[in-house]
Amino acid sequence: TRLPIYLTQTRASSGELQEDPRSIAGLGFCRFWLGQHGMEPGEVKGIYMSGDSMAPTILPGDTLLLNIAQRQVVDGNIYAFRQDEAVLIKRVQLEPGNRLRLISDNSRYTDTHFDAVDLDCIGRIVWRGSLY
Repeated sequence: TRLPIYLTQTRASSGELQEDPRSIAGLGFCRFWLGQHGMEPGEVKGIYMSGDSMAPTILPGDTLLLNIAQRQVVDGNIYAFRQDEAVLIKRVQLEPGNRLRLISDNSRYTDTHFDAVDLDCIGRIVWRGSLY
């Protein structure tokens, strides 16, 4: 199955993910593989990583598979969050008081804290493809 690739900068008034115009063919995944991992084609989207905030775990330009059905945040996993016109890819730590700590794996970046209700979780990062 072919999955669309989305941009990390939404630039849309609707706040929806915008498909990358450079992505002509999309991202190819076998339906059987998706099914073996508990996913349906309609539940997953491709997205490119921009920036180095998650290096060395996720490198700039890496292709990520985002499961939009997994929006319930689990401590320690990596998620995509929508904030204004940007998509943040961050590791999450649950904190008391219904707060989330968004962690960049790159130590050059500081952690950020949000009330869970103030952040829109798009889905969980479930796969990474890299040239390196």
